[in-house]
Amino acid sequence: MNPSAPRATLRTASNWVLRFDPGAESSLAPLRLLPGLEITRTPEALWLRGTSDPTGSIASPDFGLVANLPASARYECLPDQRLRRLDQTIPTDRLPTTPWLPITAWFQAECPTAAWPAQPPASIPLRLIPSAEEIEPTLLQVELHVFREFVERAPLIRLERLRFAAAEDGQILIHGLPLPPLPGRRFCFHQGVAIPAGLTWSPHVASDVLTRCLAPPPGGVVLWHAEGGVSRIHPEQWLPVTRAAIRATAEDLGLGV
Repeated sequence: MNPSAPRATLRTASNWVLRFDPGAESSLAPLRLLPGLEITRTPEALWLRGTSDPTGSIASPDFGLVANLPASARYECLPDQRLRRLDQTIPTDRLPTTPWLPITAWFQAECPTAAWPAQPPASIPLRLIPSAEEIEPTLLQVELHVFREFVERAPLIRLERLRFAAAEDGQILIHGLPLPPLPGRRFCFHQGVAIPAGLTWSPHVASDVLTRCLAPPPGGVVLWHAEGGVSRIHPEQWLPVTRAAIRATAEDLGLGV
């Protein structure tokens, strides 16, 4: 080799190859998101090559992002797959034939191993407990015959603000304000869930969480009984309170005229 010969240069920006000693993977990590780079591994080395340069950020191994990489050798890849070191004029190596992968695929992020056993946490059941918070009830559970007596005597203006839903056992729910002054169970609304007056739920999760857990029907109500258990009232079950409607309901349930 003639030491006075001019130094060869890269012919294009897409045919350079770098060779690294084993264990140099971490030094290539800053390039993992760059397009146009490929990487392969042989038993004795790690190899990186530039296959394109769309941004101009990697013009050659002499400068730019790759300039500071700890490569053990820098090459130009010739058309016949021979490799010529940039500090030499004669090709001395060949391009590895092992599979090349895009560097974006070669570096894969790994999630850390869980520090605790992968067991789901135990669920905590919701329950009703006494509450000191005062909320005005808007729902009344009462026996149909008791409410019917009230309806027959009450002025129509008191009934216009109410609606009702009946159960087969003769119990009915009255919704509205003001509620009739009748003996029965009163409930307070919490986003589609009716809780007995004077009680609240525990653990005290947010109201929207409670709604997701009990899943009231769209436009309907979940009635949470003090004894446990729930009932679902769909929107089509609610009817305006009129004397005719209460009489017809009593007849349908076999409770007399």
